[in-house]
Amino acid sequence: MKLYPETPAAYYQIRTLIEEEKLEAFTFQFPAEQEYKVVIRGMPADMPVEEVIQNLEELGIHPKECKVLINRNTNQPMPIFAVFLAKNADNKNIYNLK
Repeated sequence: MKLYPETPAAYYQIRTLIEEEKLEAFTFQFPAEQEYKVVIRGMPADMPVEEVIQNLEELGIHPKECKVLINRNTNQPMPIFAVFLAKNADNKNIYNLK
């Protein structure tokens, strides 16, 4: 069965029912709840995550979470950081950084 709610209230009502009844279901993330997901490359793999977050906050960008990605084969950290940000105008500026 596929449902297409027309309003945010209907979406949340359906999600509540699914959770209360413990139904097996899959839903897409509601657009208002989506977040920016960004990958930062070219920094040392041993750079502390806290320093990445601090540097972004100095630029007016406020990450929810930041983590260094791990190579599946070697289990070693890579010089790639995944950053998750709330969807707002300030955080959208992360796409303008070099």
